[in-house]
Amino acid sequence: MQRAWDRFGSANIAVPDGGLERLCVEMADASLEEFFARYVHGTEDPPVAQLLSAFAVNCERVASSSGADAATAIVQAQGLRLAANTNEPRIQYVLDSTPAQQAGLSPSDVLVALDGLRVTPANLGPHLQRREPGEQLHLQFFRGDELLSTQLEIAGPANSAWRFTLDDNASAAAKRRREAWLNGQ
Repeated sequence: MQRAWDRFGSANIAVPDGGLERLCVEMADASLEEFFARYVHGTEDPPVAQLLSAFAVNCERVASSSGADAATAIVQAQGLRLAANTNEPRIQYVLDSTPAQQAGLSPSDVLVALDGLRVTPANLGPHLQRREPGEQLHLQFFRGDELLSTQLEIAGPANSAWRFTLDDNASAAAKRRREAWLNGQ
């Protein structure tokens, strides 16, 4: 990040297409073509835990457990994304193979009530957080001008956050790499 700032940000130069990729290759002094093809331009998640273990850092995916992140995570676990900047809970899109799709929800549907309680963009997540995975909820929504009802089976939140810890049991070489990395060497 420091090199990217030095080269582009501090000079107020826009990063050209492929600029960060070329910078990474330059710094690594190695081909990163497969890495970028798989993890940046492709759809695979990078092996973050494996990569960071070489620097004496442990990491694991965990469910978001507090505040707005947890409320957003539980809504997303249902396969819903709500439209932004609106006062109504209008569905922007529904992900495949999720509880929302199985319940028959579609983009542009407007959620009205969940088990008889009014739904807003602000309270949908907290409503869902009070329920257990597998629980069936009665959901009412508008599709155009038609009021429809469905059952939604609650899914638990996905592991959408990361927890990082220093590995005190790592090899001395891994600890030296970590120190050099964190000290910008």
